[in-house]
This record gives sequence, structure tokens and C-alpha cells, in this order.
Amino acid sequence: MAKKNKFVDYKALKEKLEDAKESIANLEENFEEKIEDHPLQSVAIAFGVGFLSGALVYLLTRRRR
Repeated sequence: MAKKNKFVDYKALKEKLEDAKESIANLEENFEEKIEDHPLQSVAIAFGVGFLSGALVYLLTRRRR
């Protein structure tokens, strides 16, 4: 049985990786700008997510007892 020769285009792979890094950096900048523009909303959202997560963990651990 002959082995299949798998050709990997490292240049294209490296370009895609760089594009992904750039996209992530842009997303980070956008999030930072939104947080700077709306700091109270950001704190309220973080508080709400933390509260709901804590309540969910509490409910899930309480049922097992």
C-alpha cells in the first residue's frame, strides 16, 4: 500500500496564522474601546454575569446534597 504524500503549504499556513492574530488583536481593541466608552454598562454586565454564574453554581451544588 503506497503512502500518500501530504504536502503542507507552510507559507499559506503562516499567512493564515498571522491573519488570525491580527483579527484577534482588532477584536481586543474594539472591546477595549467599548469598555472605555461605556464603563458603567461594562461593570453592570460583568456584575450580572458573575451573579448569574454564582447562582447557577450554587443551584447545581445544592441539588447534589
